[in-house]
Amino acid sequence: MEKVSTVFYLMILRILRVSNEGYLFYGDFKLDSGYQCTQEILKVKDRPTAILVCNNMMNLGCIKAIYENKLRIPKDMVIIGFDEVKMLDVVGLNISVVSRPNIDMGKTAMELLLKKIDTKERTGTVRITLLSRLILKGSEKLIK
Repeated sequence: MEKVSTVFYLMILRILRVSNEGYLFYGDFKLDSGYQCTQEILKVKDRPTAILVCNNMMNLGCIKAIYENKLRIPKDMVIIGFDEVKMLDVVGLNISVVSRPNIDMGKTAMELLLKKIDTKERTGTVRITLLSRLILKGSEKLIK
């Protein structure tokens, strides 16, 4: 997952013509690391105006750090996460997300595993592309 998020992040930097890879922070997919990474981001001299968070738990930590620093989403900081957390919508946070086809990912992985078991043949790397969706809920709009 870290590699996928890094590739996605670097792709966005390229699209937006931003060359500062110093904005890339690594966590361990836990709430605390999302919190710590966000605290580090908020201390950067030329602080970014948006954070792309790679999973739900880190997203919660990110939100916690933003609120503790008296910042508002999206007025002061844009947040985009991975995968939806419906509970965030219920409490009015409406965080925009990259939604991955988790069910299709699981089905595809199982099909590949069963095929490998059935044929008992050694296969090399298989490249499969499944489409993700960007679901915009409002946290992507920086309001200054």
